Amino acid sequence: MKKNLILSFVTGILLTLPFVSNFSGFILFLGFLPLFIIEKHYFERKNEYKPIVFFNFAYLAFAFWNLFSLWWTINSAWFSILPPVLLNSFFMALVFLIFHIAHRNLSEKFAFSTLVFFWLAFEYIHFNWFLAFPWLNLGNGLANDLQTIQWYEYTGILGGSFWILLVNILIFRMFRLYLKYKTPKAFLLEIVFLIALITLPIYFSKNIIKKYKAKQSFIQVAIIQPNIDSYTEKYNPQLQIANFNKILNQINSISNKKVDFIILPETSISRNLEIIWQNDFKKSKTLSKIKDILKQMPQTHIVLGANTFKVSPQKQQTATIRYDKSLNVYYEAFSSALQIHSGNQTQVYNKSQFVLGVEKMPFANIFPWLDNLMVDFGGIVGSLASDNERKTFTNNQNKAKIGVPICYETLFGEFITDFVKNDANVLFIITNDGWWGDTPGYRQHAKLSQLRAIENRRSIARAANTGISAIINPLGEIEKDIKYNKQGTLEGKISLNSEKTFYAKNGDLIGRIALFFAGLFLIYLFVQLKTKKPN
Repeated sequence: MKKNLILSFVTGILLTLPFVSNFSGFILFLGFLPLFIIEKHYFERKNEYKPIVFFNFAYLAFAFWNLFSLWWTINSAWFSILPPVLLNSFFMALVFLIFHIAHRNLSEKFAFSTLVFFWLAFEYIHFNWFLAFPWLNLGNGLANDLQTIQWYEYTGILGGSFWILLVNILIFRMFRLYLKYKTPKAFLLEIVFLIALITLPIYFSKNIIKKYKAKQSFIQVAIIQPNIDSYTEKYNPQLQIANFNKILNQINSISNKKVDFIILPETSISRNLEIIWQNDFKKSKTLSKIKDILKQMPQTHIVLGANTFKVSPQKQQTATIRYDKSLNVYYEAFSSALQIHSGNQTQVYNKSQFVLGVEKMPFANIFPWLDNLMVDFGGIVGSLASDNERKTFTNNQNKAKIGVPICYETLFGEFITDFVKNDANVLFIITNDGWWGDTPGYRQHAKLSQLRAIENRRSIARAANTGISAIINPLGEIEKDIKYNKQGTLEGKISLNSEKTFYAKNGDLIGRIALFFAGLFLIYLFVQLKTKKPN
């Protein structure tokens, strides 16, 4: 028992290291080995122990991983760590329970195939269902190894997850053969396979880098990092004018420079400063002040985040439609990205992937009282409305077609490809990571932006309220940045690219294939268990 507890802890540590530090993601190639040793122990004693015993150790291992990797979420609310530790760990352990049951009743090869397909299916589902939380999907753990994962432009991060699973299984098989025969000769073939499995993707990645050529079409951007404290300043009603003036001063400081785009973070304009109605942007005094500055810069557009609202034609309250008694109006609330120009109409994209419990509450349409449990971070409290498509911003001054993922949306690779499918040739990511303080949280989030650059071969300008703001090239490399907790303006030239990668065109193809085979395997396993004769 004590040995298995230690092994569960070791699995948690190995899986955590690449997420909380600059430790190479290659440590994930060993991450599941302690858990495989536990599984082997209970497989060999399957007549003594029920599958639930192994499940408990798997649950513990993944609880360690979720806790050690995501502890920083308690900075926003002490209970925010509970869903990943309790729920995410449960789903991960459930995959290993299915693997263990398959191993107890069918062949080892079938069991390990079950593990691969079910884990990849689980990660794919975690992109798409109502409890979506792909933060700890395995492929994200290779974000410290950009030189070796350039092939994400074909597979997305699920390709990395697949790679990690296969290497873990092959190393464990070699380990078992060595224990049995005490000589490397017994697994020479496995050694050859392992070397090929590790080196060929790395070689392919290096070859992609070698052949890569930057596009010759560029835009000039200026990224503003205002560094407004999310707790004490950003939503303080008494400081709203001062906060906005701080941003205006930063814009004014570059008004004499030739810049195509000025980019500001998520919710640079909060509801506490002004209620901005999408039905009539012209009435906004805040936007008018920004346009007045832009009159001195006719070639410049500003892209920023704002809380916005829209009058709803539906006269009935729902999870996203509210009623304002003082105005006698039904309305929807949004976290929006706006493109502003002195002479053109304001363009808007509304955030569509939400942080659960903060921006969206599952089942709130069925149980409206659930919205009362949502966390108040000072912005809009309650479920936000969203866009049905990934809109891109265009203009008449240059060739840029901009996709603007907002904060949490950065986690969703296939979701981001919808901007590219709508012809985005560059991405501006706007976010506010200040809720987590100086912890691994903001660094993990920034690394996800680098993966999105590789998957789509798009340059990214990332504007974060408190950092890290950065210019990221299509190889995922940060060319310039402003560090955390610093106020500043980052200027640079970024390339435009209209070519679509295989991943941009096809999305998480690996996940869909895995989901299909996981369904077949589950049916087969169920039939085998039902028809198996009792001993």
